[in-house]
Amino acid sequence: MKTSREILFDLYHRLYEQRSILPDAPAMTVQPVSADALDYAKARGETKQVISYLLGVPDIEAYSFDEGIQLVDTYQDQPFWRELVVAWFDLIVTEESEGIEVEKEHLKEEMGDWIDFLDARDELKKAYIRAMASAIRAGGFHVDGEKLARNYFKMFLTDEETAVKTLETNPAFFSPIQVTDDNGKTILSPKAAADENKRLGKYLAHLKIDIKSQFN
Repeated sequence: MKTSREILFDLYHRLYEQRSILPDAPAMTVQPVSADALDYAKARGETKQVISYLLGVPDIEAYSFDEGIQLVDTYQDQPFWRELVVAWFDLIVTEESEGIEVEKEHLKEEMGDWIDFLDARDELKKAYIRAMASAIRAGGFHVDGEKLARNYFKMFLTDEETAVKTLETNPAFFSPIQVTDDNGKTILSPKAAADENKRLGKYLAHLKIDIKSQFN
């Protein structure tokens, strides 16, 4: 399948060769040496002017594709000229197709960058969760530190103010204070659990874990 540059070069070259029998047609000033060397913008502009001249319209690009195709019937009995005019519409379709492909590639690149960003953000979130859970364990609190940190971050990413306030005043909201051990034996009374919840809140408030700059 030809590229738009190749189609334009072929079309321009064929029109260029007909200059002698088109004395009143718009000028064609680009030397059609090769598709790669073609001044695309200038050759395209001159080609549009000549095609418009052949079809007897001011600007062929002002017409819809369907309207333009109907104009081709002007040369229904002149296959050579008809073929050149059709080549112009082939150029238009190919340009649009290539534009779509370029946009698709841009979207793929953007999606790739976004996925990389999300992966990096997820890894950073996991690192913060591990750090907070480790700090809670180091404080000797009777709470599942990882669960607390995970639930805190989940709220933080949707409601930062409420998350921080809750963490500092009622951290047990994110993970309850454990009042029994694995065997079901009571290790904290309700009052002791409430006191530990308060101490844990103050402890976490003083940790000063800076996540705002990383996740906002």
